[in-house]
Amino acid sequence: MFFYSETITNLKNNIQQKYNKNAEKVLKEAEKWDNAAGDFARNYNDMVEANTKYSDKYFHAKANCQASQRGLGGEVISHALSLSREIEEGIRKVILEGKDPIKQIKDAGEDMKANSYGRNLGKNNKNIQCKVLLKDKRPNGLDDKY
Repeated sequence: MFFYSETITNLKNNIQQKYNKNAEKVLKEAEKWDNAAGDFARNYNDMVEANTKYSDKYFHAKANCQASQRGLGGEVISHALSLSREIEEGIRKVILEGKDPIKQIKDAGEDMKANSYGRNLGKNNKNIQCKVLLKDKRPNGLDDKY
């Protein structure tokens, strides 16, 4: 009886340890996803605050760069948020605001190009600040804090 009880206890402890390790991994990955979404929110707020002409592509690239530096989860989030933003913006501007669809498609394409550029920079340069990586893409007049 003692052997059986000890075996069950050991099995239970092994399962608990494995469960805790897996749960910890899942939570760490979820935190990366949450932080990647935060990169987008922060860059959007910075763009609005900066109120600088021609800065939107810079902030698109920067958000994608920062999210991608967080690893695969951040890269997935950057794809999802970027694409959903372009779809939402296109629908809103064309259908609700009556904007020119050709112009919106062109702008969405340019945004996606900036998103991809930033995403690749972040993915391939995880230890360099995106602000530094994107210095050649900064628009004139943009405050140095961005």
